[in-house]
Amino acid sequence: MQLGDKLRQIRLHCHMTQKELARDICSQAFLSKIENNIEIPNTHTLFHLCNKVGAWSAYDRYYDIYGVSRNKAYKEQLEKKYETKRK
Repeated sequence: MQLGDKLRQIRLHCHMTQKELARDICSQAFLSKIENNIEIPNTHTLFHLCNKVGAWSAYDRYYDIYGVSRNKAYKEQLEKKYETKRK
């Protein structure tokens, strides 16, 4: 499960719309791209999205399951994203 998938799952569990979660953080269109794993948010945006839905414990578990640090997982997702765009 990728970052966007997990964020969508948590948002839906909180009974929030994309517009509600994105308010004062980013555009609804950008949140949609994050949830569809098209874009990867910067750490500032990710922090505020997670904070708004109280998802830090969920993200801690997510990274623990895969046995990687947040920085490594984030870097791997960035590399995967740009590798796909080059093709």
